[in-house]
Amino acid sequence: SWKALHKVLLNGFSSEREVIRKSSLNALELVLKSKSSNISFLNDVLCSGLPLALGDPCSSVRIAAALCVSHLCDSDWSSIPPSTRRTFCKTVVVALDDRMTTVVNAVLRAVGSMSLLPTFKTSEFLGMVLPNLILTVKADHVLVRQRVTTAIANLLYAQSIDTISSYRTYFLNYQGILIDELISLSNDQDKIASGSIRALGHLYVLLGQGDSRRIRIANTIAKKINQGNAKVRWNACNSIAYMLTWCPSEALLSSNTFVFPSLVTAVVESKNYKVR
Repeated sequence: SWKALHKVLLNGFSSEREVIRKSSLNALELVLKSKSSNISFLNDVLCSGLPLALGDPCSSVRIAAALCVSHLCDSDWSSIPPSTRRTFCKTVVVALDDRMTTVVNAVLRAVGSMSLLPTFKTSEFLGMVLPNLILTVKADHVLVRQRVTTAIANLLYAQSIDTISSYRTYFLNYQGILIDELISLSNDQDKIASGSIRALGHLYVLLGQGDSRRIRIANTIAKKINQGNAKVRWNACNSIAYMLTWCPSEALLSSNTFVFPSLVTAVVESKNYKVR
């Protein structure tokens, strides 16, 4: 029963044996994947179980906890009080500074998942996580750079005009450094460039109309329409489509950018049907 499982998991989270703590989190991950959790169960897990596990002395337990967070869906998060969500988000942000690269990778995956959920499309969540993500983009580990660009891209993705408006207000202090870092990462390995190109497309929309930096971003993305692997090129095309969706009056296809000729070249010459 749920009541019995609830008791077993909560006892497992506080066990002195790390193998039991990890096994309890593995069981919780299966529950979350099944989407069968209930409100009372999640309240205890999110108020005590997972936050405690994210700070566990054992790195494998911390990783397992982060994987559980990555499987929480929007209905899970919205079913708990805002104060609980806020406290838990702060715990996740702290975990981004973990000393173990493997843990940071898992936490970045969780942040990336959270960043796509409507519950977290707020300037408050943006303000919590963006500064830490910016500090991580220059990490030595390839997978960390890949995960952080994906997380930033997901975070900046706008689902409504209200999201864009609230993000713009907060975003002013981070525009310059984020543009520079993402353009630099667009020249990194393909698995990293792919995420940075997505993020740049989302960032373009957050800049004010007439901002000259939009041309720089548009040309960076246009260059990748015909460079890199298929995922990089597809994401470049997808970013242009996203930009045109939110900024239809912008002169994206003007002579000031390389967007139009790059798109034409892709249609005529690309061997990948998704890119075409």
